[in-house]
Amino acid sequence: MLWVTGPRPHVDGAACAWLIRRFVDPAATFAFASDLDGVLALGGTPFDMPAVELGRRGERCAFESVLLKFELTDDALDELAAIVHDAELDDGMYSTPEAPGVEAILRGLRLTAADDAAYLAAAAPLFDGLHALFLDLDT
Repeated sequence: MLWVTGPRPHVDGAACAWLIRRFVDPAATFAFASDLDGVLALGGTPFDMPAVELGRRGERCAFESVLLKFELTDDALDELAAIVHDAELDDGMYSTPEAPGVEAILRGLRLTAADDAAYLAAAAPLFDGLHALFLDLDT
């Protein structure tokens, strides 16, 4: 399935791409469009874009919207959601100590990646590692 987000995704977009590929659609492919007309032209499912189901809704970040839509529940994903929320929205809702570091690492990866697809690929191991850490802490 094709999934579409905006160009130059930030923390939420990278985290959503990881979540989608890891838990929703292992064969997911990703494309980038500036607006919903671009999404429609590509024929994909939009995420982390304004006014879409898998975007920011109320106080939720897009990552939290994906968790809710696909009923993904485990404590490790909840920990990740709090970090993504804090790093993306900077509203102090969770005050996770990891958020600034995650945001800095992802900003650096985005600056060094050849393109948006390479950035999403480079970001995935960060989320794999955090998820594994939080799974381990739960045991």
